[in-house]
Amino acid sequence: MGRACDNLTKDLNLFSHDRGNSPEVCRNYYVREIGQADRLKFWAIRPKT
Repeated sequence: MGRACDNLTKDLNLFSHDRGNSPEVCRNYYVREIGQADRLKFWAIRPKT
């Protein structure tokens, strides 16, 4: 989820604050570019009703 959130906001400071880590830690371990198709698939996940 972290990678999808970062790609959605593009704000490393907000992302690292939400995760409780420094920007450096987030950049090294969480921040990766993912394609738009994969990002849209992730955010389209909904519980079955």
